[in-house]
Order: sequence, then structure tokens, then C-alpha cells
Amino acid sequence: MDKERDILHAPYKRDILHAMKTIAFHPTEFTAREAARITGRDEAQQRSDRRHGHLKKMADGWTRYTIKSGLSELLVLQALSDRGVPPATVKAIATSAASAAVAIAAWAQQCPGAVVDSHLADELPIKTAPDFLSRNRYLVWDGIKASFQKDLSTFFDSGSIPAETRAAAVILDLKSLAETLVQRAGALWTVVQE
Repeated sequence: MDKERDILHAPYKRDILHAMKTIAFHPTEFTAREAARITGRDEAQQRSDRRHGHLKKMADGWTRYTIKSGLSELLVLQALSDRGVPPATVKAIATSAASAAVAIAAWAQQCPGAVVDSHLADELPIKTAPDFLSRNRYLVWDGIKASFQKDLSTFFDSGSIPAETRAAAVILDLKSLAETLVQRAGALWTVVQE
């Protein structure tokens, strides 16, 4: 304890500590038009999604999306729509899309080009909580509720889930959605020193 106090109170060490800068990840903002190009969900559909409660309503002014606010959800809604999932089912799954957005963001951080850091020549992968990504690879909607699965056999081979529930399900591959998002959007975060 005394040794730690001496280190912190030594004048030259204190100056080093005070000179240290913190870094922050600033999410890239996208306009509604840019979000439409990235996700395939046009501006009219985006307004409809907000009106029907599939997306959070934006503050007054121009709509802006980030990886933390709406961009992942738009991609999920469009992926479901592209595959012919009916609107009533999309609405039920959309309530889980916000939770899926967190996992999509975590997967996206692992993709090359997702984070711009001008201070690093080579991008380093961002550390996530142990086992978080492996536990959250898929979002499976069984017609009643959504659940995160690390692999599909966990869901389909489960004896605790009735066979009629396992017979048909909507599956979102969150890792693939993240890769698609980074491929279409480019950098989703910029690292800045504060």
C-alpha cells in the first residue's frame, strides 16, 4: 500500500498519469438515404418502421443512424422482408432485433475495417467478454419467442423444446449480418483520443 502511494505521489509519475489520454469509440452516423443504401430498407419503409414501433423514434430533425441506434435493426428487418417473412412475424421478431443489434455490433467489431484508428498502423481486434460471441451467433425465433444460440444443433436437437416448436423457425446468423453491414457501410466506429 505504501509503495503504491509513493508511486502515485512521486511528481514525475503523477505527471505521466495526468498526461495519459483516454480513447473513445465514436459511432459513424449515416443519413436515412445512406442507411437505405447499406440495408436495402428505403426511406419510406424506415418511416413506416418508426411509425409502427419497429424502430425507436428519432429526435426532431434529420434522421441519423449508427451501429448503436437503428442500423442493425434496419438490416434485420430487411433481411426478414427479403425472405418473405410476413409483417406480423416481422413485428414479433423486431422486438428481439434490438437485442440482436448488440450481438451484431460485437460481431462487427471483429471485422476488418469496422473500426478506424489513425494511431494504429494495424487494426487490432476489440476484446469482447469471454464467450459472448460464441453464445450469441444465432437468433432463433420459434414462433413464440426468440433465443440466442451458439450453434443450431443446440436448438434443433434439444429434447426440452417440443418437436412442433422445432419444426419451423426463423434463424438470423448475427455474424453474417455483421459482416454484411461492415462490407456495405465501411467503418462503423472511429477511435478518438480525448
